[in-house]
Amino acid sequence: MCDTLLPGTPDAQSAERRSIGAKDLIGLRDIGPVGGGDPSIPLLSMSPDKQHVAFQIRRANVGTNDYCLGMVVVDLAMPGSARLIDRGGQYMRATFDQFGLAHVPTGFAAIITPKWSPDGQWVAYLRRDGGVTQVWRALAEGRGGEAVTQAATDVEGFAWTDDGQSIIFSTTPDVDVREAAIVEEGKGGFLFDARFMPAERSTPFPSAAETRTYQVVDLASGAIRPARPVEITRVSPVEVLSDGEVSKARSPDGAIATLALADGRYVNSPTVLFIQQKDGLEKRCASEVCSRLQTIWWSADGSSLYFLRRSGWAAEALSLYQWKAKEARPQQLMTTTDALVGCQLATEALICAAEAGKQPRRVVLISLKSGEMTTVFDPNPEFAHLQLGNVTRMHWRNHLGMEVFGDLVLPPDHKPGEQHPLIVVGYESRGFLRGGTGDEYPIQLFAARGFAVLSFQRPPDYGDIFGKPTSSEASERLDRVDWADRRSVLSAMENGIDAAVATGAVDRDKIGLTGFSDGASSARFAVINGSIAYKAIALSHCCEDTTSLSLMNERLRGRRNSMGYPRLADNPKPFWSAYSVRLNAERFRAPMLIQLSDEEFRFSLESITALRDLNKPIEMYVFPDERHVKWQPVHRLAVYNRNLDWFDFWLRGLEDADPTKTEQYRRWHALRAQPSATMGAPLSG
Repeated sequence: MCDTLLPGTPDAQSAERRSIGAKDLIGLRDIGPVGGGDPSIPLLSMSPDKQHVAFQIRRANVGTNDYCLGMVVVDLAMPGSARLIDRGGQYMRATFDQFGLAHVPTGFAAIITPKWSPDGQWVAYLRRDGGVTQVWRALAEGRGGEAVTQAATDVEGFAWTDDGQSIIFSTTPDVDVREAAIVEEGKGGFLFDARFMPAERSTPFPSAAETRTYQVVDLASGAIRPARPVEITRVSPVEVLSDGEVSKARSPDGAIATLALADGRYVNSPTVLFIQQKDGLEKRCASEVCSRLQTIWWSADGSSLYFLRRSGWAAEALSLYQWKAKEARPQQLMTTTDALVGCQLATEALICAAEAGKQPRRVVLISLKSGEMTTVFDPNPEFAHLQLGNVTRMHWRNHLGMEVFGDLVLPPDHKPGEQHPLIVVGYESRGFLRGGTGDEYPIQLFAARGFAVLSFQRPPDYGDIFGKPTSSEASERLDRVDWADRRSVLSAMENGIDAAVATGAVDRDKIGLTGFSDGASSARFAVINGSIAYKAIALSHCCEDTTSLSLMNERLRGRRNSMGYPRLADNPKPFWSAYSVRLNAERFRAPMLIQLSDEEFRFSLESITALRDLNKPIEMYVFPDERHVKWQPVHRLAVYNRNLDWFDFWLRGLEDADPTKTEQYRRWHALRAQPSATMGAPLSG
């Protein structure tokens, strides 16, 4: 598998079109974290001469349950010229400091941003081996990489010195010291305090108060010295923003472009764009096209400002604009419904990672003159030879009049007049339709099995659209007044299902529902409050319920209280009656498959116990060493296959003949025979 980390040219036999399989999705070569992403995420790194781009490539290996990793350089003038300058290392999962806790792990890939030496000869990057992350470097022309730091704890950030002779790097050694102190503390018992997050582990986390250490390594001698203050700012630059300012960009000649909130009192205020010219005069963009901005860049000569903005129905598209210094209004260069990620400004083009509904992520150049998009590196050329379901972009509104979009995917062999069982997948539908948010519900694999799939984009939060919140907590509190945001999403989903049924290609009596994270919350709310009788359900998370706050630490619990959640000492029914699974267990009649991480399964116990008390048809799995997003390839494959089997069984009456699944189907037949398994029959009354 690692020998094919870079794609070759498909031979004639492999170029023949064939059906897609689970391993085709699991084995995709990825650039950056999976998902539609953000145009400003730093996935790609431009060389100083703007002629080359470097990035990390990653491919899952189910056989070894790990990942093949490499560093790639592409010559922008020679599409298809990718070369692997280093290969190896361990998969790096992102970690965050949150709710007062240090280095809380996740399951999604850390963003690896390579950095070029000032002379463009070397590429430096973070690489993990033996459980420790170090700075490595490799010659841009190839020949393999070498470690340049030997830190005892993970390197978290780095930068080149101006002369390219040294690398500045940062570590947080006291985290390991405090983890060791926690082990020692356990000998006398742990004080149960704010360091505990019971949902995640049974020991305290280190607190997020930590000291970062900055050092400089001389590349010739290996000598280490403390970093000077000016060097520290290269690793951890501080952007000075005034109240209401969102971001700034400085031109080569000293002009400053600022993106700011029009009214800094409200977190959902529209943004404004203005330029403070080097002579001190201010130029403000009064055009509507200067709203919904994602990121901004100056041209090399400072004569133009370029920006990407959300546009179109429900902000489904991205548009690139140029604002020339001598013109009053920006000019549109291009618009696309492709998801653009990690964009950087080259000399005459914008370089991005791009993905479309049926096209996995690739590296593209977008001309600043014509707006034309050209592929310079496709990591998955084999994908073009797979038989994929047809994708139709659909538009509709929810009960509040909010614009919503989604994609209806039909089987590759669909014929006019045929109707298919429908599976609903959320809650993002930008970019490549892989497996929905969290990548657990393989859209094209469902289509290949004969299902129609509705992938829908969740509308924006209710509080951000219909309120004037002064904080994110205030916005989320508005969301939960009579569960206004959940009702907004519910009507968006149900109206989308109606639109899919109206095409004539969907069997209204055979609808399955899925949910990951926020989508799982929306799915549960739909069962309790919706009008559609789902025939089968699959969830990746469960469940926010009346006692969930007991599994959180004090800081997170306090934030939930500020968002409107009652204390456990309060009467739960006024708040929870429309949302709690336990309080509405009787309404759950469709068979439900739940596949959870061991980090989060404790959240499910209240809900699952209530459902099982009423003999509801449920099957639940817990995956070891997993997080909110599951990261292990063997687990991801198991989740894919079980979801496929589940909906085949309940919506199409089909069973896999694999003898290893005999026991699985015995259990499912038993679920079907349970008195409460009414296959999603509508509630009476």
